[in-house]
Amino acid sequence: MRIPSGNKIQKKKQENKNDLKYAYITKTKILFILLGFSLITVFAGCTVIGTGIGSIVDKKNKKEIQISGWEITKIPKTKPLTFFLKNGDSISDKYIGIMTLPEDEYKNIYLKNYSDLNQFSQLPIFGDTIELALSDSKKSRIRLPFSGFNYNSVLVKKGNGDLKWYQYKNIVSVKLIDGRLMDINQIQNLVKTGELKSRSFIQTKSKIQINPADIQYISYYKYGSNGALTGILIGAGIDVGIVAIIFSNFSIDFGSKNYTSNNSGSCPNIYSYDGKNYHLDSETFGGSIFKGAQRTDIDNLDYLKEHKGYYQLRLTNELDETQYVDEFKLLVADHPKGTQVIPSFDGKLHVLNTLKSPERATDKDGNNVLHLIKSKDDNVWISNPFNRNPEIPGDGRDAMEVEFDKPLYAETVKLAFNVRNTLWAASLQKEMLSLHGSKLQDWYQLMNTSEPARNVFTKAMIREGMLLVQIWDGTNWQTKDYVWEVGPALPKDQVVVLDLKDISGDKLKIRLESTVGFWMINSIAADFSEDTTADFHELTAESAIDQTGKNVTEILRNNDGQYLVMPNTTDKVDITFKSLPSKKNFTRTYLLKCSGYYHIHTAETGEPKLSILNTLIAEPGAYGQFVLRKLNKELNLSAIQ
Repeated sequence: MRIPSGNKIQKKKQENKNDLKYAYITKTKILFILLGFSLITVFAGCTVIGTGIGSIVDKKNKKEIQISGWEITKIPKTKPLTFFLKNGDSISDKYIGIMTLPEDEYKNIYLKNYSDLNQFSQLPIFGDTIELALSDSKKSRIRLPFSGFNYNSVLVKKGNGDLKWYQYKNIVSVKLIDGRLMDINQIQNLVKTGELKSRSFIQTKSKIQINPADIQYISYYKYGSNGALTGILIGAGIDVGIVAIIFSNFSIDFGSKNYTSNNSGSCPNIYSYDGKNYHLDSETFGGSIFKGAQRTDIDNLDYLKEHKGYYQLRLTNELDETQYVDEFKLLVADHPKGTQVIPSFDGKLHVLNTLKSPERATDKDGNNVLHLIKSKDDNVWISNPFNRNPEIPGDGRDAMEVEFDKPLYAETVKLAFNVRNTLWAASLQKEMLSLHGSKLQDWYQLMNTSEPARNVFTKAMIREGMLLVQIWDGTNWQTKDYVWEVGPALPKDQVVVLDLKDISGDKLKIRLESTVGFWMINSIAADFSEDTTADFHELTAESAIDQTGKNVTEILRNNDGQYLVMPNTTDKVDITFKSLPSKKNFTRTYLLKCSGYYHIHTAETGEPKLSILNTLIAEPGAYGQFVLRKLNKELNLSAIQ
């Protein structure tokens, strides 16, 4: 493979202001690519987990499309492109097409791979006859000479000398000439990591050959209106087309938390008034999908400002669900300048004083992602579920390892996360509930009345959907806590407090893990100091008026089981609080305190799929396999269409 050099390579150093944008980096405005699930016609319910895949930078009518790593787009030919490679290099050139390495060139590369890997893997000898058992209706068996691999396919040579690719997904088994069976999943993984070279490659106008496994992401600009766009995604083998729909009415600004949506998002939405406009500022009590799961959620309100002696908030239901709001209050925190107030999942408010950025951060594949999570900015790391195989152990999970400099005798640390969930789970959660069929109400009753059953479900929910926080004790990774689901509409700040009494040395190593494709991480920081004092005030609403003019103030006053019921997407309540005098030489932070739960609307028809439900609850990792199978199925259907 020819190595690009000279003016075709621009070195990108990994520094604090590194321009290298790894997977799905957003800048200014993001349009999330939404997969073509049938359930995504209307996003319903609070997301537990999910994925927003891809990003588009909207610069007036000029959009920068970025595709990461081996999730490579079917790029329009002759378009100026920039390929960002995993080694930090970049190549700016025009895309010509997908090419196949000449036989002699690939054979030499493959022989080296074979020598290095065959003792650990069942690899065919180049040119030897292999037998492919296909999954077609005829159960065909093909016996032809082996001629190469890429991530999605195995290449064989027909009698007339022509080459033919057979996709792994259509192959039941591969038998080698000596009768041994080849492990297809292992081969796929070896090609994905680059240990086994792919015979197909990207060809540029300057005749540069790029291995898909070497690509961090590809960037190019598209000009056009803000209307609906259709993108074509394909796998690292560059041979499976996948339709992904980008809804033009969904836009997010990571920096400002500005958000507009039509039937997109998660949970009750809260808008803050800044004296001129209302801004989406919070989505609350995510994951509380039945009454027994009701919880009180506390969330920072970044936009809220006093206006003519009052604070004004707006509560809305914009989703296909019924929301039950029990309590709605405003918290006001006056704290020393230079500090921040951020809640933890248990409802405690923490005053953070000295936040340290991590010194190191790597993803599951060992790529440096520090520049994506080092600070609160427009860069974000997003877990990527594409081109993963549910049959490969661990492919359904994703992780990031982060390292901080630690004071030698520190006993606790407060980790400050700025995270959000991805959009994928909105549909997945509705589908999960749909698995209960006509017995969904019976399941709700069980969850509401049986604490043991509810605990089993909650434990599985945490294990599969939340962002697990693990700490390295010098020997093993120990799961100590988690970041609870926060929703996809906007990033949310959350603190996790860890005990460090058993952690020696001057380094703190943290591992974040969840099901692949569920989380987006904007920043992580550590505060090893003790909490600073602050003045906290809890305000009860002066008035709460719904869309019909009804006064519902008393209903929202206390956490007492009296619910404001919001079953329609037109439901809203304008809520006013009397302002507090400002405190000199202090910084003021506003936080929402809201309690309730919600029911996602489903058809509630058909027999419950108890076997699937039991497996997903009982078996660790089964949910990741389940969603990957669904994803791959949808991608294959899209490719056929």
